[in-house]
Amino acid sequence: AVVSTQSTGVVTCWLEPEDYPKLLAAADLGVSLHWSSSGLDLPMKVVDMFGAGLPVCSRDFSCIRELVIHGKNGCVFSDAAHLSRQFRSIFKRFGEPECQHLSILGNGVKHFQSLPWHYHWQHVALPVLREGFEFKDYGSDDEPSFPVGGPLTMM
Repeated sequence: AVVSTQSTGVVTCWLEPEDYPKLLAAADLGVSLHWSSSGLDLPMKVVDMFGAGLPVCSRDFSCIRELVIHGKNGCVFSDAAHLSRQFRSIFKRFGEPECQHLSILGNGVKHFQSLPWHYHWQHVALPVLREGFEFKDYGSDDEPSFPVGGPLTMM
């Protein structure tokens, strides 16, 4: 299906740093076109959007699902047609009580915001790092483990 874009505009502007979170908070949905050539870096713009309580449609690449959980706190798309389908699905009944898609994604962002740093360390970063590093626990059971020695060295 062809979507008319005659009433659609894209406006870019310069924002002062204190205005950026205000702009994000005024939006209904964020879009990230970030793509990682290494497959290892995550877009800080998505983190900014989540910080403002904004669900995100993000371009898919190898590690984005560590941050954007499709259908929970946002959507992941592979191409323009896929993103277009997501927009139509999310905004189909925008403004009507039956339109719950955005509120479900927004609740997922709130849940993501409520998780402490330690949770992300244990459930996202540590499993990846354990594959290549030896770790020794210097603290209690409630604290994360840290790599042995000074600089991280591969085993």
